[in-house]
Amino acid sequence: MKNEKLKIRGFTLIELLVVIGILGILAVGLLAAIDPFEQLKKGRDTNLRNVTVEYVNAVTRYYATHGTMPWGDAALNTTTLADNTVKTYTQKLIDEGELKPEFQDALGDNAAKIYLTGKAAPDPIQAIVCFDPDSRSLSADATTLYDSSGVEKEGCEADADIKTKVATVCYWCAR
Repeated sequence: MKNEKLKIRGFTLIELLVVIGILGILAVGLLAAIDPFEQLKKGRDTNLRNVTVEYVNAVTRYYATHGTMPWGDAALNTTTLADNTVKTYTQKLIDEGELKPEFQDALGDNAAKIYLTGKAAPDPIQAIVCFDPDSRSLSADATTLYDSSGVEKEGCEADADIKTKVATVCYWCAR
């Protein structure tokens, strides 16, 4: 009877270490599949893409209402949204109700990452807003093949999974 009482059920140290090791390997595999840094980059790129589309739409609405671009009928050289001159155009869009009043403040540091180009006659009148994506998925997107002024650029052709960037930066643009 004494021997039966001494038998305690449980796991050995080796069994526990094996289970912890397997769980560790699964956790590393899961982190590699999720890639949290890539997810952060995708989030930033999505935010930048939404801002570029919103800005182009605001300029288009302004043009439809006023028959001229916020910067007039002349061409606008490529510059960032952080440029003081562009800030006046952005403020004009805000004053006209095409952008929300918080737009300028919400841009923050992203304003320096977004490029604006305005085309005028004889080219088709349009605004082109571009940014350089950080995430692999948007870099590999077929629409990410422009320079910062919205001109299609060689060396930006989409590979199977990753955009080839041969000594160049390829931008995603909204028109």
